[in-house]
Amino acid sequence: LKKSGIDDKAITKFCEKLGVKKAISTIDELKNKILKNLPDGGKQFLDDFANASDDVLKKFVEKPELVDAWKKIRTANPEVSKNIGALEALNAPKGSRADPKTYLSSDYVAKHLDKFKDGASCLAPDNVITDYKKLGRSDGLFVMPQKEMDDLLKRTGGDISKIEKELGIPEGEWLRGDDIQIVRFDIRKENLNNLRMPRGNEIGANSEWIPGGFTPTGNSEAVINAVDWTNVIQTKISKIE
Repeated sequence: LKKSGIDDKAITKFCEKLGVKKAISTIDELKNKILKNLPDGGKQFLDDFANASDDVLKKFVEKPELVDAWKKIRTANPEVSKNIGALEALNAPKGSRADPKTYLSSDYVAKHLDKFKDGASCLAPDNVITDYKKLGRSDGLFVMPQKEMDDLLKRTGGDISKIEKELGIPEGEWLRGDDIQIVRFDIRKENLNNLRMPRGNEIGANSEWIPGGFTPTGNSEAVINAVDWTNVIQTKISKIE
């Protein structure tokens, strides 16, 4: 453990929480399951969970994959990465993930959804206009605050490959064929029906989804019910050369 760059006090405190201060074999297990390949030799992990309960810490020993969930969430949302419920939700198979209200505080949820008070936006290929009766699937539509969409398009200059990366869209998904046109869809606040935190069970939630209402690059997101086309403003996206 010392070779990992962690000081004696941190090691002692962490091991005491796990009840393994004198159990060398268990300490080796901690090193192999928790500290291996962690940023900064595990220093950030130990700092994030310094005040965690014994039960929470033991979950990382029993399920090392929760550490991978912590690493995946932390870059986009350090606050939620310390939430064991969020880590378990990410680790759960799609279709069985818990309602965010069971692991996120009501204050967190309210503050996050308040970002959509001026309306919401999303991007999608233009074929959805002709192929679907509404904007969004039966289980909901992923959206972001209109202001953040404005900032995203300015930041990427309308470059689809950059937009894909920002939104956690698989690389090249929106670049298949020369005839694909990406469209911005804006929805007024009065048409944001059943605005809610993404659960990760939605059809539109891919392998890049993380709990807490943010994309991997830190853009805010939420889910609403499908919207009638009459309540949607459409704008084609053009790359700024």
